[in-house]
This record gives sequence, C-alpha cells and structure tokens, in this order.
Amino acid sequence: MSDMGAVNAFRLLVEARRNQWLKPSELEELQEKRLRAIVKHAYENTIYYHRRFKESEITPDDIRSSEDLKKIPVTTKDDVRKYGLTEMTSHGLNLNKCRIVPTSGSSGTPMRIVYDQNADDFSKAINLRSMIENGLGITDRMVNLGDMRTAKKPLWFQKLGGLNLQTVDIFDDIDKEVDDLLKINPKSMIGYASQLRLLSEYKLKHDLNGLQPNTIFSTAEILDPDTRRIINTAFDLNVVDLFGCIEVNRTAWECQEHCGYHMDVDSVVMELLDDGESVSAGERGEVVYTSLYNYAMPLIRYQVGDVATPTDEICPCGRGLPLLKSVEGRKDDFIQLPSGKAISPITIHLIVKHTPEIVECQVTQESLDKISVSLVVTGKFTNVHSQRLIQEMNQALNNEISVDIRVVDAIQRGPNGKMRMVISKVKP
Repeated sequence: MSDMGAVNAFRLLVEARRNQWLKPSELEELQEKRLRAIVKHAYENTIYYHRRFKESEITPDDIRSSEDLKKIPVTTKDDVRKYGLTEMTSHGLNLNKCRIVPTSGSSGTPMRIVYDQNADDFSKAINLRSMIENGLGITDRMVNLGDMRTAKKPLWFQKLGGLNLQTVDIFDDIDKEVDDLLKINPKSMIGYASQLRLLSEYKLKHDLNGLQPNTIFSTAEILDPDTRRIINTAFDLNVVDLFGCIEVNRTAWECQEHCGYHMDVDSVVMELLDDGESVSAGERGEVVYTSLYNYAMPLIRYQVGDVATPTDEICPCGRGLPLLKSVEGRKDDFIQLPSGKAISPITIHLIVKHTPEIVECQVTQESLDKISVSLVVTGKFTNVHSQRLIQEMNQALNNEISVDIRVVDAIQRGPNGKMRMVISKVKP
C-alpha cells in the first residue's frame, strides 16, 4: 500500500470511530445518503442489478430510504453463485488490483467476494472500530485462533507498526496451540466460540496463569451463554462477541456494556424480516444486508441466512448505533418441528450446558421427525446422563422428533475450522 493509501485508510478509521457517537437521526441521514449512492452505482455499473431493477420496473430514484428497499427483490447466495463475478461486479473493474475473498462454503458451494482497495480499507476500518472500542490497543500483540492456511498478509496498520497480529492454527493439537500462545503472550485474542471454549476449559484444568490477554473477541459462531461464562471465568474478563459475515464483514458488535449488538448502520443496512415483512422489536427476523461501501461488488438486499432479534432499547454507553437484542444463528441451523415451529440453536446450548460431562455436542436433524446427537464426553458420562439428555430434548422439541444419541471420539469441524452445533438437513 502506498503512503497515500495508508493515510486514506487511517482517515476511514478515524471517521468510523467518530460516526458511532452521532445522534440516531444523524446516522439515519448518513445511512440513507450512502444507500442512495450505492443503489445508483449498482444500477448504472452492474449487469445483475441493472436487470433486476428493470424487471421490477423501478429506477434508483424510487429508492430514497431503507423503507424503499422492499421494492427490490432479495439477492440470494444462489444468485451470486449463478451470475458470478462477470454480472455481479462493476464495469471496468480490474480484478488484479482487488482482494478476492472465497466464502467458507460451510452451508453450500463457496462463492467469491470482491473488494477493491477503498472497500477493503473501509471494511477493515469498521472491523477495527468494534475492537478498538472494546480495549484493543493499536500496538497490541494479537492472536487470531484460525486457519494458518488462510493467514493474511500484513495490513496497512501493521506496516505502519500497529497491531502485531499472529495466527495460531486451530487444526493443531490443543497442547501445541497453548505452547504457541504462551510463547506469543498476546494482549488480545480473537477466535471461534467453540475454539475459545476448548482453550478456556484447558486453561481452567491446567491453571495457566501465564496466558492472560486483556481482551478476547468471539466471532463467526454463536456465543451461547454457557460458553460465554466459561471463557469469562477462565480468563477473568468479559468476552466481546462480534457479528457479521464474509460477504459484508463486520455488521454488529457488543460494547463493554454488553446490552446487545450495535449495528454498523454507517456501513450496512440490516433488514430483519419474517415472510418478507420487517419484524418489530423483540421479534426474531432473518437478516438481509445492503452493503453501503463496496462499489466493486455491490450487494443489495443480500439474504445471508442469519437470524437475529432487534430491540428499541438504548445502550447506556451513549453510542447512536442502534441495537440488536440477540443473534441466534443461521436459519438453516434451526430445528424444524413437524408442527411448523422452529427451535433456535440457543435452546440446544441451554440443554447441553446442564451436563458438565459433555465436552462437545453436535445435533443433526436428519429428517423432519429425527435428530441425531453426537457427543464427546468425559469418563464420568453414564447412561443416566444420556437418558436425561434425551428427556430434556424431547421436552424442548414437544415430543415431535425422535432423538438418537451417540458418543464419538471427536466432532469434525468444517474446512474453515468452524463447528456448527446444530445442523438441519430439513429445508426451513
């Protein structure tokens, strides 16, 4: 990156940190201004959205606010895969000068998402904001518990001497991971909730006083209450949960008040929908994103598959960024009952936490009337525990689904290291 590029990236970070303290009305005005600009650009510069608008008999002038977005059909992951970079990216874009990010493909065929330099800088500024506001020091040693194969090149702020970011490979044995962490002695860590839990349980068991970061961030997986408690206990701090997806990066995050997730409304419009209609505060809705900054590959009304619940409560921290009450996982991670009711993955977390003899758990809905439960357990796990778990799950599932429990040596993670606690093979 050139010196001018680094200056621009730093400017975007300063601007992002300033925006969070704007009044809600000012943030709404900023969001709508950016929305109108990205919609106009997508219509004029991409084959896909130009056709979509024509088919819907609308023009960019019809989209003046987030409420008007409903006039535009949603874009699905299948759409992005089907039409590819030729139709989804902007005219004249030089892909050789862009960052092309593959998605994990954990819920389907992987896709490629394109960021030009400005979009990449903007995205990183929003992501950094969520961590800096929770205590990350710009010169801190930080460890990403992730996949060493996808470790990134040094970023602009690292080239300027900031944020010594290193990756510890989660595909290594836990003893090797801990040894690497002790050598690095990080002030901050970020990783999947399941991996942070394994590390926390190891720390509690082995009394690792030498491993004591100041901040820990959980991302990419659901942080259930029991996992949060274990991490907090092991490291004597309050883990901070971050929300987002590869396609649009950071979209919401906890502050140190832990009253919900601040939505990054200066970088994204987040719709929460049920049957195509916006849900009210306290109601569960499917997340649909409109990115406000990626002019290389605009994503407008992109249906990501996550489920969350908004709230109209005001965070005592004073930020103008509105709140999500909770994040509940992917829509295809919900268990579907024959009666039509959907059971949140969080429900399964709450059941399993009552059995400390369970080390890891993965629930797979094989069909509408059957689920299988794979367990990694300690030597103290008995048939009594198994029967009690079946009874509690039957009760939570309204006795509509048969439950089959099997004890396994290990639960396989996805190619990116994520572990999905609930997998449903039944279409919602």
